[in-house]
Amino acid sequence: MRSNRGGAPLWQTAMICLGEAARNVATGTTRAALGALGLLIIVLGVVATDALAAAQVFTQQRAVADGGGATHIVAADGAISPQRCLALSGLRGVVGVMALREADARLPVLAMPHTAPATYEVAGDVEAVLGGVRTSRMGIWLAEGLSARLGAGPIPLADGSQAQVLGTFPYPDDGRSSRLATVTLLPVTADGAFDACWLKVWPHEPASVALLDSALEPGVENAERSVLNPTFGEPHSTADLLQARPTRPLLLVGLVATGGLGFALVWMRRVELSLALHLGVRPPQQRWQVLVETSAWALPAAALGAAVAGAVSAPGASPAEAAWLAREVAILTAALTALALAGALSATLLIREHKLFAWTKDR
Repeated sequence: MRSNRGGAPLWQTAMICLGEAARNVATGTTRAALGALGLLIIVLGVVATDALAAAQVFTQQRAVADGGGATHIVAADGAISPQRCLALSGLRGVVGVMALREADARLPVLAMPHTAPATYEVAGDVEAVLGGVRTSRMGIWLAEGLSARLGAGPIPLADGSQAQVLGTFPYPDDGRSSRLATVTLLPVTADGAFDACWLKVWPHEPASVALLDSALEPGVENAERSVLNPTFGEPHSTADLLQARPTRPLLLVGLVATGGLGFALVWMRRVELSLALHLGVRPPQQRWQVLVETSAWALPAAALGAAVAGAVSAPGASPAEAAWLAREVAILTAALTALALAGALSATLLIREHKLFAWTKDR
């Protein structure tokens, strides 16, 4: 078995390091409780705060998507190609797409003889674009405001027939255009010309939104471009918002603080450690011992801090968002822990046996 320079087997040297480290932790020499408390406070102050800021970005972006701020529209009467419109569904970030045009005749609802609801023909994914909920296999879509008046079952018509209801879609009064607030949508095939192409993109992908104009017939110049709900303002990429979150500089502060914490707890023991060198402990052995002692308080504190940060930021997050938050918490916590270990190791590198007398005298 290989040996170190002093002739002792490596396994025996390792056991001596572990034994000495365990005694130092148990007797309080390492100040493990102080170090663990300090690191826990830093992790909670940095990682948990940053994770909450990221979770807030996700919450805001979900509000934009659910509120119509992520639904983009290009409209030009009779100048939308439904085939090119629906082809946008394969673009990055696209949640759903549909082509829309007003029907020639309104639905002759028996209960509304003088105010028949407007009817639009639709090709595409009403469920994805408008959040529609299917209740049957065929029929028409009803806006929830209209469904509240007519019911969800077959609708009696003036000619004695009935209109089956395929499902309903929410269309709240939250700042969006009231165009579809009380209408029926009739699913049709993607044939002929349509009046508008609706594209829901989330998270925001500028390149995908820019291709919305490709749904226009060639030569159309008077198209109207809008967002379903403009109250959210200009849409932004989730990645850009995460990159710009104001808590990111806290990481640098945390790294400096954890590095300083690890350094300080070892440097406070410089007399003890220089005496150990004087009594024959070899520098490499001492460095490994200090790393073990530092790990004894740093790893549990970091794990607890990461668990708390994950717990406070994850509620309400989607599986993908929760995975992103967990990964970010793990990376930041690992970086802080590594700096605590690096600070402790750097302190041991500055400890010299020949300074024992000076340090003892100054103590």
